[in-house]
Amino acid sequence: MDARILVVVMLIGGLLTPNTWAANPRIADPAGAEQYIVAIKAGRDARGVARAAGVTPNHVFGRALNGFVATLNASQRTALAQHPDVAMVEPDQPIQATANQIIDPTSGLWGLDRIDQRPLPLSGNYTYTNSASGVTAYLIDSGLQANHPDFGGRAQNMYDAFGESGNDCNGHGTHLAGIIGGTTHGVAKQVNLRGVRVLQCDGQGFLSDTIRGLDWVTTNAVKPAVATLAVAPKDVTSANSGTLQLAVEGLINAGVFVAVAAGNNNADACTSAPSNISGAFTVAASTRTDQRYTSSNYGACVDIYAPGAGITSAWIGSTTNTLSGTSQATAFVAGVAALYKASYGDQTQAEINSWLISNATQALIQNNPSATPNRLLYSLETTAIDPRSVSAGIEYACGIRSDQTITCWGRNDYGQSTPPSGSFSQLSTGGIHTCAIRTNGTIACWGNNVNGQATPPSGTFTHVSSGRTNNCALGTSQTLACWGLNLSGQSSPPSGTFSQVSAGSEHVCGIRTSGTIACWGLNSSGQSSPPSGTFSQVSAGNNHTCAIDLAGLVVCWGSNSSGKATPPSGTFSQVGAGDEFSCGLLTNQTVACWGSSSSGKTTPPSSTFTQIDVGGTFTCGLRTDYTLACWGHNSYGQANPPSISITQVNAGDTHTCGLRTDQTIDCWGSNGNDKITAPSGTFTQIDAGGEHTCAVRTSQALACWGNNTFGQRTPPSGNFSRVSAGGSHSCGVRDTGLIACWGLNTSGQATPPSNSFTQIAAGNNHSCGLLTTGSILCWGNNANGQATPPSGSFTQVSAGSNHSCGLTTSQTIVCWGNNSFGQTTVPGGSFTHVSTGDSYTCGVRPSSTITVECWGKNDAAQAMPRTLWY
Repeated sequence: MDARILVVVMLIGGLLTPNTWAANPRIADPAGAEQYIVAIKAGRDARGVARAAGVTPNHVFGRALNGFVATLNASQRTALAQHPDVAMVEPDQPIQATANQIIDPTSGLWGLDRIDQRPLPLSGNYTYTNSASGVTAYLIDSGLQANHPDFGGRAQNMYDAFGESGNDCNGHGTHLAGIIGGTTHGVAKQVNLRGVRVLQCDGQGFLSDTIRGLDWVTTNAVKPAVATLAVAPKDVTSANSGTLQLAVEGLINAGVFVAVAAGNNNADACTSAPSNISGAFTVAASTRTDQRYTSSNYGACVDIYAPGAGITSAWIGSTTNTLSGTSQATAFVAGVAALYKASYGDQTQAEINSWLISNATQALIQNNPSATPNRLLYSLETTAIDPRSVSAGIEYACGIRSDQTITCWGRNDYGQSTPPSGSFSQLSTGGIHTCAIRTNGTIACWGNNVNGQATPPSGTFTHVSSGRTNNCALGTSQTLACWGLNLSGQSSPPSGTFSQVSAGSEHVCGIRTSGTIACWGLNSSGQSSPPSGTFSQVSAGNNHTCAIDLAGLVVCWGSNSSGKATPPSGTFSQVGAGDEFSCGLLTNQTVACWGSSSSGKTTPPSSTFTQIDVGGTFTCGLRTDYTLACWGHNSYGQANPPSISITQVNAGDTHTCGLRTDQTIDCWGSNGNDKITAPSGTFTQIDAGGEHTCAVRTSQALACWGNNTFGQRTPPSGNFSRVSAGGSHSCGVRDTGLIACWGLNTSGQATPPSNSFTQIAAGNNHSCGLLTTGSILCWGNNANGQATPPSGSFTQVSAGSNHSCGLTTSQTIVCWGNNSFGQTTVPGGSFTHVSTGDSYTCGVRPSSTITVECWGKNDAAQAMPRTLWY
């Protein structure tokens, strides 16, 4: 059999996490391997590397992976492995379409029936709210039979890795295309279908062919777009691929949603690519009786189940066929993602991942293996769950994180800034109370309840608005329910159906389904006497009201003190009425405010925004870069929102530091020895030690700060790929793979062995490193067993004061050494990163947002992670 090699260059340094590649690569060299995938360090020239090794590329990549495919002999492989610009050499490997099984065709359309309802039995109908016209689905597969009658002229073959027409001579790609977008068999019945052929007529190909297809889509995708990757390694014993991870990341970063098949080996999906690729959405298969399909892979890397057993769809020869597997399940997910993009815009992979998970039907799959999320795909699009929303009250504010939990800041004398746990889809801050709708449609309220405003009615609702002392909510039948103070009739809504409601100080206004406005409650300044006409949005303030008409113009009525009811010209998408001022979001995404200018209420920052919310005396807005900004009155810190977005977190003795998404550093906790006073600049990796911290700059030089009693923050010169700050010493991995250490060396902790490492962890008086073999080696003090690691295969290691922890290849954390504060008692579940401090440990959970969990000693709040916003 042909065996091939792929050579890859990284365009963007951020695509390669510090743990992904060895600085001095090792070569996996199975018998007969001649074609390899070679990853090159960021900013280096692939063609130059090839020339230096005497290699002629077979194919040069573009955006997903900047690199090339080449056939290499032993001397060329050695030259590439030793080249200073090379990060990894990976053998190419055969791949194939995930396996299929013929099933009784009489059951074939049950999958469509299943995804639009929660529990069984099947209803006999498939209901959908749009057909995804304008969205494009790319099938990185065996090509398409583009003229199949079920595709209605919407299908084209765009790329063929084998230099042919792209026509499907296998059937796998055509079958999946029918599930995604067939007129009869499809989820999204008007989506554009595009074939990217990477599998030959026998359903097989090579990893490099798949990466070529990913690269083509990354470069040429017409967005909004979704993509399916339903291939699997032919040899599951060599099933992982770092270069495939990079290529999928490149496609995701280009704005294409990627769904991948979990595989059909009845095995853990975390053991092979692409099902273990982080960031993509991994799909397992279910049956028509809500059982796990017996061949479907499972485990913590699975994101969702979807119908996959006995699915009828389009087939080559303009016919149909009935097949089973996680490929079919993946196509259902891609179709639902296309529907979502058609309704709510071209949102990111993380946002759609979050929506699919939160919208799924929970706990229905039977015979579900342990550690496998029990979620079943649900397609009907309820109100889009905004993963980044904010609401401003009176001297406090609250927001919904992307994991659907709530955080609040500012005034909290009645508990209004102490939200309950759980998942929420919408919230509204009132005077000194807050109400929010849980993802199951029920309402929770907290804060002041003297007038019953924090005691919501039962039932399910789609929207809630909190006023100063009352609330009104829109039920699923579009009628209103109000509760709380009713002194002026503000909690006695009129009959009829409404599309929106806004509760003010002592009055409420709502937009009827006809588009006209009705107001009730106090009318002392005319605030409850709306003009005629039809409107798209209304906001009730203290004693005035503002609304946006169908032309985008703002109209206000009621009190006009300080000019708060005299809006500027322009077209608006959102308006908010406060106590003595108003603000609106213009269609160019800038903010305009009018009325009283005290405390800077009418001076918004010169940024672009996607959402604003006006409180009594201040405003908060969500910028287009997903950071928060607040302005106006700030007596309780209500205008100081949490604002850090962390991609990497690391714990010291009594402080913690994080690497922001803009590659700058933020630290918190104790500031003795200035250890949370981070330097400026951009960084790729950070590590917090006992009383000092070190980080790798984007230039590969080291920077350290904090205590320097033993020279631990005085690093050597040179280029480094990793650094670790210990108790009173530090160690770094040079770009050659060798380790350099500096600082205190009383127990030999700063005397490293001469092995080749991919990662280093400096503890208090011991050190541990991750060898290129994936095992861990430790040296230095071993009084508590901290330098005696367990056997196994690891992707990361971290050394604390007297304990150590490692992240296994199955995404679990294992710790050893001292456990006096519970620092080695790891909570269950999966993690993507681990960091050990003095006597505590922190781990990052795998999710669409960064979730940090810590355990162990907490005397300086070091085990209480910051609120992380995305």
